[in-house]
Amino acid sequence: MNTISFTAVEPKNVGRILGPILALGVYVLTANVLPESARFAAASGTLMVVFWITEAIPLPATALLPLVLFPTFGVVDVHQAAAPFAKPVIFLFLGGFMLASAVEGCGLHRRVAMAVVRLFGGKPGQLLAGCMVATAFLSMWISNTAATVMMLPIATSLTSMLWSEESKQDSSGERRGVELCFLLGIAYAANIGGLGTIVGTPPNALLAGFLQERGISLGFGRWMLFAIPLVILFLGLCWLMLNRFALKTVSQGRAVSLATLDKQYRQLGPMTHAQWTVLTVFSVAVALWVFREPLNHWEWLVGYCPWIARLNDASIAMAAAVALFLLPGNQVTGERVLDWESASELPWGVLILIGGGMSLGSAMGATGLTAVMGSRLEVILTLPPVLLVVVLTGLVIFLTEIISNTAITAAILPVLFGLAATGSDGPLPLLVPATLAASCAFMLPIGTPPNAVVFGTGRVPMHSMMRYGLGLNLIGTILIPGLMYLLGWIVVS
Repeated sequence: MNTISFTAVEPKNVGRILGPILALGVYVLTANVLPESARFAAASGTLMVVFWITEAIPLPATALLPLVLFPTFGVVDVHQAAAPFAKPVIFLFLGGFMLASAVEGCGLHRRVAMAVVRLFGGKPGQLLAGCMVATAFLSMWISNTAATVMMLPIATSLTSMLWSEESKQDSSGERRGVELCFLLGIAYAANIGGLGTIVGTPPNALLAGFLQERGISLGFGRWMLFAIPLVILFLGLCWLMLNRFALKTVSQGRAVSLATLDKQYRQLGPMTHAQWTVLTVFSVAVALWVFREPLNHWEWLVGYCPWIARLNDASIAMAAAVALFLLPGNQVTGERVLDWESASELPWGVLILIGGGMSLGSAMGATGLTAVMGSRLEVILTLPPVLLVVVLTGLVIFLTEIISNTAITAAILPVLFGLAATGSDGPLPLLVPATLAASCAFMLPIGTPPNAVVFGTGRVPMHSMMRYGLGLNLIGTILIPGLMYLLGWIVVS
């Protein structure tokens, strides 16, 4: 007897069919509403968003569609479509990737993590705080996935140290609770830490590039002045939640001695020449990023060194990257701190993704599509400003649980920019919270790579991730607008 097997329809297969259909529908339905170029921009944007949401093709491949669709259908010419792929923010991110590669390659990230953990003490809550702070700090500069993968064995080792050798195989609820707490703490801290810098997460870079296209400067230091308080508050609330609920079953007498932590740190050995070199380059780059804007406007210094006024974040990043290729990491062999073999393994797809998102936003602006979309949505501006930002933040936070954070940022920035153009406060009060919210996926393994990494250990039940993640989503929905209301003048002015 013949049998027919039915297989589940994959979202990507649905996207490959639904994307072109919806794009064609948008083109047809806007016949009497938009000019021809704006209709094609709307249809192209619809196709890209559907492909991004369903991952019908790889995300970076979708980001290349502007180079095909926009010149072909007369949206913008090929030069305008390609220009965003070489914007300064792309090279800022590239330089950040190369710095991160050097930090990981020489093992400096592991030393930093253990040094931070030692500072906090050996009780369970203190160890958790140390792990989370170390992860968040690393995630500000290297990818949140890399920070999570690196901290995972450190957290597992610290968890084991809380039990004596005799009870090492203990599988009691107490130990499982500690493991759950540490794993979730690392994943959540990696997500939160990325909010702190422009290179910490792709949506931040996408926002900076999007604004730069429109003549609005959002410097590295100015972003940190606003975002670091958010990271500190968010991380503290996350720790309080996990410490209060996930660690509630842990014996207060259980702890790791400082001597044991010191021993773990000493096993890393002394700082190597490569680590000192990378630390120096990294520190100089960060200092220039943070203080660039004040230095640009220091008339006395600019008078003696005119080039100071021309410093920008991208050139600082690339100078640091070139220095890593020049400086020796091993004085005996002459091996450089960073080689091209390592650099070639960087996540180039992220750069293409950011470029594609900016190209889409640029085309939507050039054709007047963003202005039309904004005028259609201006009714929501009747909401009180604070409530509007809360609703927007919450919507993006829960959408980003199932949609790539870069994809959703690329899709909403042009729309929000057009919407904000009809208001009196400018675009940043809407764009900044929405961008930050796009990186706050805490509930689902598919929401962000750190969530997937810890879920993949088999020691994080889905219901636990959803329970604590929902709490953080709600905290973010209130915290981000609240901080925007209190400190938003730093990035808006």
